Amino acid sequence: MTKPPVPESRTYVHETCQGTTEVREHAFEEMSNPLSDVPQTWCAVCDGFRPVCEFAWADTGEKITDYRARHSARATSLERIFCSRVVWFGTLAVAGIAGMAGGFVLFADSGWLMKIIMIPFTGFMCVVLIGAAMIETTKTILWRVCGFRETRLLK
Repeated sequence: MTKPPVPESRTYVHETCQGTTEVREHAFEEMSNPLSDVPQTWCAVCDGFRPVCEFAWADTGEKITDYRARHSARATSLERIFCSRVVWFGTLAVAGIAGMAGGFVLFADSGWLMKIIMIPFTGFMCVVLIGAAMIETTKTILWRVCGFRETRLLK
């Protein structure tokens, strides 16, 4: 069985001005993710950010808020919290600080040059490792909630 190709972009319509905007890359991933807590998105015609509730997908006509509600109906409160930006940024910040603290302890008896290099490096490595684990956990949650690990395939 072959996997369907992942679309690279999708277009939405701003209901206020009827202008269309094409989203790509990370912005497309954020907009297509039904567990995303992004409150605003860009309108290319208005040249500014507007509330997500003012936009609908151009290909289906479905409001993005209705799309998110439909695809995220099976999500638990804990899953929604875990996928929120606040939890993501907070967890990664704590991982970075903990990694640097661990680096400080590990390299306490080292020279200053080693400390300058290794303390930020251990913080960075903790962020990378925790971030990778969070990405996989989020993909698993999306699979359980939506039936897809790649939300850009959702319609």
